[in-house]
Amino acid sequence: KSSKDKKRRRRDDTSSSSSSASESDSGDDRKRQKSEKLAQKVVSHLEKAHGGSQQFVWAKKVTKELESGKKMKELSIFRNQGREAERLEEIEKVRKRQAEREAEKARREEELTMMQRVRAAQEAMESEAKEEEFYLKAKINKCQRRLQEGRPAPIDLIARNLHLSDEFGFEPEDPWLHFSGLLLEDMEVLDDDIREFKDYDKYDELHGEFWDALAVVSSAELKDARRRDASDRAVLRTREGHS
Repeated sequence: KSSKDKKRRRRDDTSSSSSSASESDSGDDRKRQKSEKLAQKVVSHLEKAHGGSQQFVWAKKVTKELESGKKMKELSIFRNQGREAERLEEIEKVRKRQAEREAEKARREEELTMMQRVRAAQEAMESEAKEEEFYLKAKINKCQRRLQEGRPAPIDLIARNLHLSDEFGFEPEDPWLHFSGLLLEDMEVLDDDIREFKDYDKYDELHGEFWDALAVVSSAELKDARRRDASDRAVLRTREGHS
């Protein structure tokens, strides 16, 4: 009886051990299946999040990490995703800084170009002013020489009111007097001289106003001179026709 009881207990122990092992294996299988299913969901979610542009091939690695007891937030796939996001963010910062530098460079180049244009314009104006001053002095010297030689032209008698009154010691006189009695050819010469002085002698405000007013008078006098010349020529042609 004692021997039979021992055999029965061994059979029961073996059966219990086998049952426990089977239950353990079954539990491991369920755990593994659960981990694999969860891993597939994680991978599928990340693939959708990346718009299908990146393929994840580490489902087994996710499964293994889940089986080892890691929590979702501890998975390496999420750490990698975080590092990727940081890398992309850093790239975006670099691109933004580069765009800002390029915009700043373009702005500086535009300012430099504008400064160069302004400088060139100023230099051109200064050069033009010097050139006009040179021509003005040349015309004044020409007037002075003719006055000294006693053969003044009408423009010399007008210009000395502004430039040569001290040197020749006379009181300023009415410039309109010098238009009187001029022939057409002389009036055309005087009109040209007045307009040249108007162009060159403009940096003194008083002188500029003087020549502006005189140019208006000269234009009117020139028209009258042309009208008189045409009338005189008509009279001559009539007389020649009767002779």
